[in-house]
Order: sequence, then C-alpha cells, then structure tokens
Amino acid sequence: EFARRARQLETHAGSALLGHADWRVEHLRFEDSRIVATYDWDSLAAWPETELVANSAYAFTADWTLDNVRRIPTAEDIHAYVMDYEQARGWSFSIAERRSLFAHCAHALQSSKLEWEPNTWPYLLRTEGSDLLREANS
Repeated sequence: EFARRARQLETHAGSALLGHADWRVEHLRFEDSRIVATYDWDSLAAWPETELVANSAYAFTADWTLDNVRRIPTAEDIHAYVMDYEQARGWSFSIAERRSLFAHCAHALQSSKLEWEPNTWPYLLRTEGSDLLREANS
C-alpha cells in the first residue's frame, strides 16, 4: 500500500540530464570542508533531474568504507539535502517536481520483514516514510 501510494505521486517529468546515479559521500574527497575530488563515475545515468536528485537524496550519507557511522539519512536530512540542492541550483522545484522527488525517496519495503536495523533504508521508510509521502502530497 505504501509503495503504491508513492508510485502514484512519482512522475519525473522533464528532459533527461546526465548525472551521477550513485552519488554518496563515499565517492568524495574533502580538503578543508571543500570537495576536491569525486569518483566512481561508472554510474552515469540520463534521467530527469528530479529522479537524479531523489536518488542521491536517500543515499548521499552512505559511506560503506567506514564502520560505526550513520549511512542512511533521516527524512530531515533528505529535506535539508533537497533545500541545499535547490539553493545551489538557483531556484526551487515546482510543486509537481517536489511531489515526484519525495515520492521517489519512498521505495518499496520487503513486506515479510517488519524489524530492521536502524541504519538501513527499510528502517528509514518504516520510521519516516510517511513524512516523505506527506511532503510529496503537500
């Protein structure tokens, strides 16, 4: 039911843009809080901007090379990421674009499993998926 509601709101209109479909902090190197290198560009995709941003919004905190760090963003982190993106972009997404973007962040769950570790995407959706769909509906 949750996935069905999310899918109904997800439209991703607009021209395809070339972007990094696997954007996450693990693929960046910093120097004095500035990004000085990005890599793992084998994940290029030609998708609408909202799909590229949504894909990175729910994965940008992941760094699978480190132990004992939070890899999965909260709904608040996702909202902040989208706001930062809009600021860098120079204009806000339209209502329809925001609806599609936040709906995309609400992915399907494995319905047979109800308990998930806190640092997983299914846990994020179980605990904050409704907030993401509320944002998609607003």
